This record gives sequence, structure tokens and C-alpha cells, in this order.
Amino acid sequence: MDRLAKLRDFSRNAATDLKSLIHNAAGELAPSPLSGRLAFTVIDGETRQRLLVDLSRSGVEEGTDTAAPAERPDFMVYVEKNALAEIFRGELSPLQALAQGRLRYGGDEALGLAIYRALATTQDAIFEPCRQRRRR
Repeated sequence: MDRLAKLRDFSRNAATDLKSLIHNAAGELAPSPLSGRLAFTVIDGETRQRLLVDLSRSGVEEGTDTAAPAERPDFMVYVEKNALAEIFRGELSPLQALAQGRLRYGGDEALGLAIYRALATTQDAIFEPCRQRRRR
């Protein structure tokens, strides 16, 4: 599992809360050509927190699951709180979290992969989950 791509450490400036970690990562994406809306649904036991990122800006805002169609995210990540913190500190690969059942995603997979690559520590690693070939 060492070959799975990890994100850079976004805990600079002693950022430890999730909103700050995501804000630091979003700041890296704002000047990029990527566009769209990204939503994190952070799961902590029975509690859910929704954090939204507009890739054209560097901010993070709290949101709800009842967004109007024009405001719906293009890519969604459903993740356990501790796993998300580990991912944004560069300790856990998103693919490891996916394999462990601690992360799920949906939406524009190409956008999600582009974000993953843009925030990764290296481009010389595995970025995509294995896909089984369909049997005929």
C-alpha cells in the first residue's frame, strides 16, 4: 500500500481542525484551472457535517444536503472525521481509506481524480482504485 498516492500535509500553521485543513488545500487549488464544487460529508458517529468548497475560490463554508440544483456539488466525498484528518495531514492515502470503508465518493470522477493529483505528494504513485473487468 506504500505506492498509493497520499496528499501533501496541509496542517501548516498548526491547523488541526478539518475546516482549516480543507481551507489550506482549497487555497492550493484556487489558482488552478480546475472548476466546480466539492462537498465533504464528514461522519463522526451519529453526527454529520457538510463542508463545501468552490474551486474558483479558496474558502470553505458549511452547508446542508438540501442545496438547490444549481448549487449541488460536482464531486462528493463521504468520509469518517478521523480518516479525513489523516488524509489532509498526508498520513493516509484516500485509496487506503476507500479500501478500509472509511471513505466513499460520488459525482464527477474525473474532477475528483484531478483534485487528487493536484494535491498529491508525487505523481509517481497509484491514483485510481482497481477496476474489475466485466465478464461477457
